[in-house]
Amino acid sequence: FLSESAAATFSAILTRELPPLARYSKEVPAELERIVNKALRKDRGERYQTVKDLLLDLKSLKEELIYEAKSRTADQPQSADTAMGARKINQGLDTGKLAGTPSNEISPARTTSSAEYVINEINRHKLAVLLALLVVVSASIGLGLYFHTRNTEVAIESIAVLPFVNTSADPNTEYLSDGVTDSLIYSLSRLPNLKVKSHSSVFRYKGKEVEPQTPGRELGVQAVLTGRIVQRGEMLVINAELVEVGSNNVLWGQQYNRKLSEIQSVEDEISKGISEKLRLKLTGEGQQRLTRHYTTLPEAYQAYLRGQYYYNHAAGESERKAIEYFNQAIGLDPNYAQAYAGLAAVYADISSVYLPPSEAMPKAKEAVLKALALDESLAEAHLSLAVIHWWADWDFPAAEREFRRAIELSPNEPTVHVGYGGFLSRMPGRFDEAIAAANRGLQLDSFSVTANIGAVIVFYNTRHYDQAIEQALKTLEIDRDLAVARYFLGAAYLEKGQSEQAITELQKNRSRTVVLGLLGYTYAVAGRKAEALKALAELQAISGRRYVSPYEIARIYVGLGEKEQAFEWLEKAYQGRSDLLTRLQVDPNFDSLRSDPRFADLVRRVGLEKH
Repeated sequence: FLSESAAATFSAILTRELPPLARYSKEVPAELERIVNKALRKDRGERYQTVKDLLLDLKSLKEELIYEAKSRTADQPQSADTAMGARKINQGLDTGKLAGTPSNEISPARTTSSAEYVINEINRHKLAVLLALLVVVSASIGLGLYFHTRNTEVAIESIAVLPFVNTSADPNTEYLSDGVTDSLIYSLSRLPNLKVKSHSSVFRYKGKEVEPQTPGRELGVQAVLTGRIVQRGEMLVINAELVEVGSNNVLWGQQYNRKLSEIQSVEDEISKGISEKLRLKLTGEGQQRLTRHYTTLPEAYQAYLRGQYYYNHAAGESERKAIEYFNQAIGLDPNYAQAYAGLAAVYADISSVYLPPSEAMPKAKEAVLKALALDESLAEAHLSLAVIHWWADWDFPAAEREFRRAIELSPNEPTVHVGYGGFLSRMPGRFDEAIAAANRGLQLDSFSVTANIGAVIVFYNTRHYDQAIEQALKTLEIDRDLAVARYFLGAAYLEKGQSEQAITELQKNRSRTVVLGLLGYTYAVAGRKAEALKALAELQAISGRRYVSPYEIARIYVGLGEKEQAFEWLEKAYQGRSDLLTRLQVDPNFDSLRSDPRFADLVRRVGLEKH
């Protein structure tokens, strides 16, 4: 920032952005550029808040550079000067003394190894200035705040695990960062007296550069766990940090350098570190639950993490990959209960969407029964079995028992409450219970996409259309691309007589067959018969290539006023045991058929008459 006068220099410091480090050396890593830029932000709130924050990033960068240097120069002898320079860098970082060594002891390395390029390339005067500034920061502010933070006792009752950041160059390792995040959410949820935000709440922050306080305040939690993962071959560098939202103090932080095969032990250590820091007293059984492993085979666990990654990115191809990896995990460990539960959940989800129920549901049931035979305490397996009894078996009392068992095992998980609410909302006479269950899910986690969309469905099924619209709009504020939210928003608009608004929402996802069915019906009741017939023809053409529920084709025929055709396709849905028939009692699109004896007979055969 040197200028023609002192005043001009001061002005430049305050207003002008720094020149990029790459101007001085083309070998500057992007991560160092990011670290320096953050340290020199004009707004102090955007800079590193403690030396601990800076230290963790520098340690992570050091590990990357050392790994690269070793891999590139494994067969080349290292000069004494280079070795000394590397040792001094390591000493400064590993002891936490960022600038504790007198500047005259640091000499530039004489090689071009990437681990030492900083000393080679950057002007020595500028480096001295940077080190002097770090001395001032660490001595007068950073270390004081750090040690104060470490000794501050805070009663933490709520926490959010933000998506760990994958800083590896390979995007194919993204499953690791997501997997560690989900595993920590799962294990920390077992801690007593600690509320942990769900996957669907925190993953809206994935890929966003935000300070921990922002999501912490938005999610209404007292602490936020952040992390960063770097994979280099078979080695992992994992940084984790627990930050108190109110004060921005670092309550706990650690770096782990482990083999990929040891990832579960790192997750255990993070969970234990947090429980100890928060002084949460665990019984022997509680300790076992916190660190329980469903498989001891690293390869099986990694396959499971990949399966979960693709399942959480649900789309046609992702679902197929999820099934592939869950099966791979089971092949490696036939006693892997969680993998069976994951497989069951995928098959249940794609029934009537990508596969016919007659093919998907038997596979789902086989997998979930195997999971429960291995571990009866898996709440997610009971939830899947509840859905299978509900959608496939049409055994509604058995479904309710499984929902209740899932709630008993995981009372603070919003997904099980909204799932139970969705089930009750399809049972006439139990609407008040359905709304209570949905509201309970929202109380547990108001930012959970799952809880919010579950409440939308309950409000729609119970014909509270204004509330359904309001809740759908709230859900879209959380996830603006959520197709199911736009589906029910359009459906509710239609029941309010706002057909044009309904069409606008539904057209945004017309490639989905379930949306195309409702869109065709909406065109029909809006008097746009030609477009309704076009949607009908599209659905029938798609059904020649892959599964389309006959229920959706019947829906369009209802809108067109062609009752005979509608009943013909409803009968086909019955013969194929379409799970969409469990909506028959509450679906307003079929109200015009309710006075027909054939409709009452179909309701009786599905088993809904007495519920």
